[in-house]
Amino acid sequence: MFVLVPAVRAQALPCPAPSLNNGFLHQEMHPDGEELTYACDTGFKPIVEGWWAKSKCQNGKWSHVPQCIDERSCLPPAVQNGGFPVSRTGWHEDGESVRITCHDGYEITSDYAEATCLDGRWSSLPICGESSSACGEPPPVQHAVVTNVEYRTVFAANAEVEYECEDGYFTQEGGTKKSVTCSSGRWTEGPTCSKWTQSTGSGSQPGHGDSTTSAGGGSACGRGLPVIPNGDVVERAAMYLKYQCQNYYKLVGSETVHCFSDGTWSALPVCQDAFCKVNTALYRDLRPSAPQFMKEGERKTFHCVEQYYIAEATCKDGVVQMSACKYMNVFHILICHYVFNFSYSLC
Repeated sequence: MFVLVPAVRAQALPCPAPSLNNGFLHQEMHPDGEELTYACDTGFKPIVEGWWAKSKCQNGKWSHVPQCIDERSCLPPAVQNGGFPVSRTGWHEDGESVRITCHDGYEITSDYAEATCLDGRWSSLPICGESSSACGEPPPVQHAVVTNVEYRTVFAANAEVEYECEDGYFTQEGGTKKSVTCSSGRWTEGPTCSKWTQSTGSGSQPGHGDSTTSAGGGSACGRGLPVIPNGDVVERAAMYLKYQCQNYYKLVGSETVHCFSDGTWSALPVCQDAFCKVNTALYRDLRPSAPQFMKEGERKTFHCVEQYYIAEATCKDGVVQMSACKYMNVFHILICHYVFNFSYSLC
């Protein structure tokens, strides 16, 4: 005989009223999910930003323990792309200095690396700018995805990223994975993931609808097809191949390669870089943003530090040509007003 016992759901715990020196709050039990508001006496301030603060009861614990500290003390500084040693108390006393360290791929670009707490405020904070030896996001590869790291826009020198080909696609070495390394601000050559079909004899045909490279063939030029970095075979006949370059690359040479009777191929084309990388950190008049890639001949608009000003970038022969900042036209300003409500990040 089986007896079904209903599951007992654990009830969230309430929070006891915390003890607060040099401040005031309601001294009573608080149920789960309720917020407590507190403020501090003259000469003191909450341990979070503002002259009053809220803390939320979360299953018997407060989101932060209400606390009042000397108003001349400083809360931890916010350093973009950097950090600092964590204080044991959670704040820093007046006159205390901290040394800033930058995240991977960034370096101190100011003349100083320390900040000092002075009467409740930090002195000028050091700036962590992108390192000259760092790399931006690894370039996209058709039929492949990066598997070993989460997406980010800056990678430190010697960082390694691993590509893995889509199911049914292989690298030119015959594997499914290939790693690239950040070296002197550029990534080493990435993989070309192509679709291979297994040969059961001469005359086998590759799959249709995708870029292809065959593991076997029936022509006088042997079993393997020539591989062009960043290029794919898009058409195959008995005695010739036709190639196409992937996005952000351009074909130099003939797109058609012929097989000669002596088993050799005619001259292979090359897929050359046909893109530019725009790093806004190199332009002091532009608002900071993640590095962006532009195709050859493409134009893009970037927002300037001064509101309602924009600059236009053009990619030409692999070099970014950036215009000076200029005032938006009436059409753009009307869009800012009626669509984005004068949002600074968009206008």
